[in-house]
Amino acid sequence: MNKFMRVPYVDGGRTLEGLDCWGLVLAVRQELGLPGLSDDPLAIRGNGAAVLCQFQGVSSGLVSGQSPRPGTLAAVFKGRLFVHVGVVVEADGRLWVIETNPGVGVSMRSIPDFAAAYYRVVFYCDRDLPESS
Repeated sequence: MNKFMRVPYVDGGRTLEGLDCWGLVLAVRQELGLPGLSDDPLAIRGNGAAVLCQFQGVSSGLVSGQSPRPGTLAAVFKGRLFVHVGVVVEADGRLWVIETNPGVGVSMRSIPDFAAAYYRVVFYCDRDLPESS
């Protein structure tokens, strides 16, 4: 995950020159060898309708309420609005959520710290992800 830690936040970013939160999720999941997720280029910060549509399409193929494991999406909501996403990774024998935000860039938080930082977090797993060891 070290290669992602210095990547700056860029709205709509999908390369290591700059990533937004969804771009980081896509890149990390690819690095983990997990199935790709759809990507709507209009689903960027400030375009709430496209972001919600993107999330609804992706989440319909995932399972919520499972124990987080590497590759699990950590979806952040304000009320019923999907507003941010990170992805669970394993480092140093622990599970973390890696995320990126404007002005901060990429960071990793423990799952409890990530959940405490936001109003409501829901974890979404692929139906066939193996349990973390």
